Amino acid sequence: IPVLVTRISSVKFDVTVHVTRLPVRWDKTVIVVMNEVRVSSPYLPESVAGGTPAANERVRKVLELERKRLQSRNTGQ
Repeated sequence: IPVLVTRISSVKFDVTVHVTRLPVRWDKTVIVVMNEVRVSSPYLPESVAGGTPAANERVRKVLELERKRLQSRNTGQ
């Protein structure tokens, strides 16, 4: 994992790999899913680009669910 990538980015990468069961890799500081969808910093649903509309939407949903999960963990809910 690139040195410049934050811990939260690393967690999001790991979640994307495990939840989607899709091929995921790093391209410097960009997460590449299925060799077509790119997720740039700050690794939010709005940071998703490329790929088919269906693939793009799937990755956005995974990131949104992970954001909600992390928020609920941080607030103790």
